Amino acid sequence: MSGPHLYRTFRSIPAELASGTCDGEGSCEEENLEDALELTSAELDHLRRGGLLWYNLKCRNVQHCVEGRFDGDILRAADAVAGAAPAHVLVCVQHEWDHHLSDAPPNAHGRCPAPGNDDCTSGANMRALYGRVQRLFDEAGATNAVWVVDYSTHAGTATHADVEATWPVHRDGFPNTGYTAARVDAVFFNSFLQAYRARHRGTNPMIDLMYEAYRYHARNPLYRHLPLGLGAWGVHDWEPSYEQDVDAHLTRENWERYAADGLQTIRRVADNIATAGASPEAPPAHPLEASAYPMPRMMAMVYYDSKRSAIHTAPTDDCATCGEHPKPAAVADAYRDLLRSPLFTALDAHLVSYKRPSPLDSLPPPLPSRPPLLPPPPLLPPLPPLQPPTLSALLLRPLDGGQAAAVGPLLLLAVLLLLCCCWLLCGASCVILLMQVTGCKFRWPQRSAVVVRTSCGCFRC
Repeated sequence: MSGPHLYRTFRSIPAELASGTCDGEGSCEEENLEDALELTSAELDHLRRGGLLWYNLKCRNVQHCVEGRFDGDILRAADAVAGAAPAHVLVCVQHEWDHHLSDAPPNAHGRCPAPGNDDCTSGANMRALYGRVQRLFDEAGATNAVWVVDYSTHAGTATHADVEATWPVHRDGFPNTGYTAARVDAVFFNSFLQAYRARHRGTNPMIDLMYEAYRYHARNPLYRHLPLGLGAWGVHDWEPSYEQDVDAHLTRENWERYAADGLQTIRRVADNIATAGASPEAPPAHPLEASAYPMPRMMAMVYYDSKRSAIHTAPTDDCATCGEHPKPAAVADAYRDLLRSPLFTALDAHLVSYKRPSPLDSLPPPLPSRPPLLPPPPLLPPLPPLQPPTLSALLLRPLDGGQAAAVGPLLLLAVLLLLCCCWLLCGASCVILLMQVTGCKFRWPQRSAVVVRTSCGCFRC
């Protein structure tokens, strides 16, 4: 392999606590605060080569983060993730939520924080922390974030109730006061084989432990629709104290065999997942494991190659309390063989991803924009001043209905008779006066004939 395909990295808030450059009095250089949250050149190179990055963001004081005291650091983290686009970045708030509720519990009445403590890791605060971080990421435009939660290896047993209390999706009885639209894209869980967990689990306790955890999370009604993954898993080094566990009946020899057998079985499970993904109708590569350990929703595995679970064949000093107990060669060989599974080698040249809905898809659609206002009507020309109607206009005005055709000619005939009578009786002056009254214009006759030419017509008497 060219390297790990899913690279898990950790950041802390407040950033000055993670930078390691403070003077102990709270004074830190600003550039160091940003460097503690920005992606390193190695992480960016991993993304450029087609890898996936897990960005684990831990708030060291949950109460203070919920109150918004470190929103600036959260926004810097959001900018770092958004800057990696178009690559997807898995974002996880805290880790092993169900295992850390007792770090700073509320008081007996459930109030946060408890007297004498400035932090509070209640279920409500954990949900609110997740919601606040996600809301700030959304507002910053970090749409390439894939939101995951991480539960401990105790989730299916001792901390079952704490899984429900910390599940961040807003619902009845478990509100998310930080962001009612909080969402989760995938669920990861841990699985570590230690001496007490090997009790009563047969000859292959590693795969049995892992499959029990998978079944618990696959059946959990809170997220039975989501893909699952192993956020951290491994086999602890042999410890001489393991021999004191009478119920486990452990010796160094059978413990190392457990580790090697477990890795080999997980290799065959990974092969089956790869076969099913490439051709769902094809028979499984390993029928026995397909029947005994079906895990079709497993999307990723992150081996915790560090501290007590590190795969090394020589002493290491990466853990001050781990001692020097290197893994035997058989365990290292089984681990290398696991990495050769088609589930992992198929990703060497390609990145398998899936289309996720945008955070805005869950919001109601925007209201339609208001149509533009109609232009004002054009100005009409001013009306002419009112004038009293002339006598001719009144006499010649058409009547309503069919009476106009019959009455109009009679009125004209009456006017003509009146003009002729005036001419015979009173002379031209009377006719001229009458025509002025009726609004007609005239001109003097050009010949001796008694003809009156007016704008109303030409009449011969």
